[in-house]
Amino acid sequence: MPSDNEEMSSLAHRVSSLRNCRENPKAFPSSRWKENLRASCLQNARKRRRELLMKRRLRNDVSHSRSPGASAEDVLMEVLKERNTVMTPHTSDIKFEGIISASPSEELDPDYGTTKVHSDPRNMQDTFSDWDGHNLTDDDLYDILLEIEEELKVDDEMLLEEVLEEERTSLEYQVNEYEDWEYDMDEEERVVCPLCTASYLRLSPTGDICCSDNYCPMRVKPNDQSKPLLAFKNDLGRIFEEHSRNCNDQLVLRVCTNENGITLVMSCNSCDQCCQF
Repeated sequence: MPSDNEEMSSLAHRVSSLRNCRENPKAFPSSRWKENLRASCLQNARKRRRELLMKRRLRNDVSHSRSPGASAEDVLMEVLKERNTVMTPHTSDIKFEGIISASPSEELDPDYGTTKVHSDPRNMQDTFSDWDGHNLTDDDLYDILLEIEEELKVDDEMLLEEVLEEERTSLEYQVNEYEDWEYDMDEEERVVCPLCTASYLRLSPTGDICCSDNYCPMRVKPNDQSKPLLAFKNDLGRIFEEHSRNCNDQLVLRVCTNENGITLVMSCNSCDQCCQF
């Protein structure tokens, strides 16, 4: 059984410990000030990185016809550089310049995409003063930087997977578009140009029937808008067949320009037959 002196000594020790904790809040093992600081910095970092990614997505949407999208490397490069900007949680002016790469003592060089040595977080005491009335030591800063860096590394992996998934979706969309276009081309029977007989006919952006050889002057307006190439081929075949019934000579094709535009003229020197599209 403890003596009265031992009980008094134990009580005095407890009173001294409580007084020390009251004067120095960091003495509490369960003190939340460090966790609040870490959480606030993470919230700011994640918000800025998400805003950056959203801006990148908007730029990709605008230029989608020009480019299928930015690569994952480009997005992560900007996010990593953005992580090195100023973060000001609450009213404190705190700059977490050390949060940049897998190691708190390294920084990603924006010019070359490689890492370079950064100042040790233990030497940044002048940059960090206090947080919510708590004086920050070098060890406090170092521990907080390591914790934030570990969580941001996990965020990097999730962000990379998200960007890669978007790129896969964009690529699948382009492949499907190309396959649909290829299927439509196969469905639309190919027609040899009757003027140069060396290339195939195609539809121009304005809807005209023209030769795929840019040097060939073949260009006419289609009569059938639903299947213009097939209708043009059938009309040509019908004219040649009717001519061959009465004449053994060949029709000669040429392109003429008049007040109605460009016209394809077919004529025969033997039977004087002449028709135009």
